[in-house]
Amino acid sequence: MSGTRRRWVGVTYLWATCLTTVLCSTLPVRADTPLRYDPDVGDRLVYERRVRVMPLDGDAVLQRYNEQLQLWCLAGDLKENYILAELIRFTDQQTDPALGALFHLDHRGHRRFSNEILARIVGLDPIFELLPILPSALESGPSWLTEPDRFGRRWRCTRDDSGDEGPLRVDFVLEDPTGVAAAREVSQRGIYWFDPQAGIVTRVESEWIDRRAKRRTLTVTRLHGRSRQEPLWCRRRIAEADKFLSTLRLEDRLLDQITAEPTRAERILARINRLWSELAMELPGRPESPIRRLVRARGTYFAKEMDRYRERAALAEQWLGASAAHWSLQTPDDETIRSETVRDRFVIECFWSADSLWSLRSFETLRRVQKQLPAADYRVVCLNIDADMSAAGEAARLCGAGLTHVLAGPPIGGQPPRELPIFRILDRNSKVRGVYFGWQPALAEKIAALPR
Repeated sequence: MSGTRRRWVGVTYLWATCLTTVLCSTLPVRADTPLRYDPDVGDRLVYERRVRVMPLDGDAVLQRYNEQLQLWCLAGDLKENYILAELIRFTDQQTDPALGALFHLDHRGHRRFSNEILARIVGLDPIFELLPILPSALESGPSWLTEPDRFGRRWRCTRDDSGDEGPLRVDFVLEDPTGVAAAREVSQRGIYWFDPQAGIVTRVESEWIDRRAKRRTLTVTRLHGRSRQEPLWCRRRIAEADKFLSTLRLEDRLLDQITAEPTRAERILARINRLWSELAMELPGRPESPIRRLVRARGTYFAKEMDRYRERAALAEQWLGASAAHWSLQTPDDETIRSETVRDRFVIECFWSADSLWSLRSFETLRRVQKQLPAADYRVVCLNIDADMSAAGEAARLCGAGLTHVLAGPPIGGQPPRELPIFRILDRNSKVRGVYFGWQPALAEKIAALPR
């Protein structure tokens, strides 16, 4: 073959390749095309989120703020990717400390968290809105119901296949079988746009309705940019992430020591404070690593919460090793239960309030605890401490199914604790063997580890 002919064949092949690439990028997505997240290692996605809070019956803007959300893919294999996520809120007056998480994400959007991250995902819903669970390849039709997330929430999704090209539109509505949304009188609906070629969400619009507060929150999140980090950058962040997660695990063990050994609380708190300061100094500051921002934010948060941890120690010192008082209380159905009848085995007492979101979400955790621990050895009893027993009974009915509830009312002669729920573990002699505060995703493991 002559040189001229070889050149023409090469040019023809090049043009055919380019034309195929252009056509494939603009072809409409078939209704049966499986959707999947497909990030490359090193990918960095930057989103801008605009938030407006308005009255339920009007258009006046009561509050307005912006947020920046970033996602980095640090590593990946055929099954899932290792994601670093960061959220920073900007208001007129200040920039809030960064929130963030490290987790594994599979190609349909299922998230896998370590216990130390799972216990701290408060406020990260804006990040997870960008990673909705996609339909499985077995789904037929335009609608599907997602699997429950870690809080038991699900979303009813409907894809719009009428568009000819571009990102696919999906409408979604929150369905919360746990009853927490109904008890809180909140609802959510919205739309997201998913780019099947890029394997990412490009835009989310959402409306949260809070009927109790008579507020609605409108959000619009847009993809602002996509770039690529070098492999060396990713390896360094993974090494920093390992130190961050290790410090979180150590913090958790030390916080449990505060309630197990409350007389050492001040020394333990000082040690945790030093841990975060020393790790922040160890990580690079110019340019600042996103892991370092999370470390500094965690140190700031911990310093602000010192009084709350001191309250934990004070209550634990009062309870641990002492005999729990006996009681005779009404259930929401007006039946009477006496403490003696339920303390024939180890008892997990949960003190909760209908005004506490994490109290209501902990009911799902307690239902799992009942399945994880032997029923012959452990019993769960939920004690509500609200003055409004009617509201407490309704909350128990909506989201406390499968659990034993009694209405204890507020503490006599004192203020209720600022941190709820509280889990108190009693042995068969009514001695308090353990105390845990707040949402506890690993509660069953902690209880099982207590000496019998």
